[in-house]
Amino acid sequence: MRYDRQRTFPRLVAGGLCLVMLLWAGYLLARSGGKTGDSDQPDGCSCHSDTPNSNGNVIVDIVGPTSVDPGATNSYTISVSGGPATTQGGFNLSTSGGTLIAGVNNQVSTGELTHVDEFSRSWTFDWQAPITAGTESFFAVGLAADAGGTNKNDSWNWYGSAPGAPFDIVVQQPPEELDFGDAPDPSYPTLLATNGARHTIVPGVFMGVLIDSEPDGQPDATATGDDLANLADEDGVLFVTPLIPGAGAQIDVMVSVPGQLDAWIDFDGNGTWDPPELIFSGPVIGGLNSIPIVVPPGAVPGQSFARFRFN
Repeated sequence: MRYDRQRTFPRLVAGGLCLVMLLWAGYLLARSGGKTGDSDQPDGCSCHSDTPNSNGNVIVDIVGPTSVDPGATNSYTISVSGGPATTQGGFNLSTSGGTLIAGVNNQVSTGELTHVDEFSRSWTFDWQAPITAGTESFFAVGLAADAGGTNKNDSWNWYGSAPGAPFDIVVQQPPEELDFGDAPDPSYPTLLATNGARHTIVPGVFMGVLIDSEPDGQPDATATGDDLANLADEDGVLFVTPLIPGAGAQIDVMVSVPGQLDAWIDFDGNGTWDPPELIFSGPVIGGLNSIPIVVPPGAVPGQSFARFRFN
């Protein structure tokens, strides 16, 4: 009986030692739960080796757009190459701003991105830019593990081969979209060169039901150039009755939201909208507005041009 007990005790100890060594080997390959806090630190992955590239040169690369719109979400890939000839590794990536969104085989932990297991050397993730313009940066460190059960043959490096080397992304405010007029220029200033009438397109604010932008004014002898460029968006003003000198007339104006409307008609045909030719200036409701006017008795018959401005 005493002999049997002595034989079984070493087996239990040996089994316990084997279990401990397996768990320790997994830790040395690359922390399967990921690692954060190292992406821009001078000591990098020092738990694997004191210096970078200790077992072959490692390159940490980040691929993705470097100029994005505010608030946009874009896809990026971080990869580790070189070092030990295996497919095992890990990484840690942080950002100066915006929001990291995990992809396959990676996770967000304490606001940083890291691997979820040690069986990859390439990871794809998303990043949502902040809503304000500026330059944001990624910082990263990557590990190439040798899968040998110890850390003496692992190799690591920072992105850019230096601690804190940034992968910069410019969050750039998109250029303003402008809507121009199309009255004949230069009599009625329409082109940029003559400081023509124009406004910045604000989503949800417009006359009619359509709106588009142009790079410059679209002067035309019949004031139809804006309709011919892209969308036929001059659909917000309707002359319900003809304009007869000395008579009343009705103009319907459709706007998307409540606002301020100012309108002029060149009654004397001199090629300008003079202050006395202001036919309406005041608030309007969102939707249809019927505006009564009186045509001056001295209005010159024939073709003329009007300007309607809505804010």
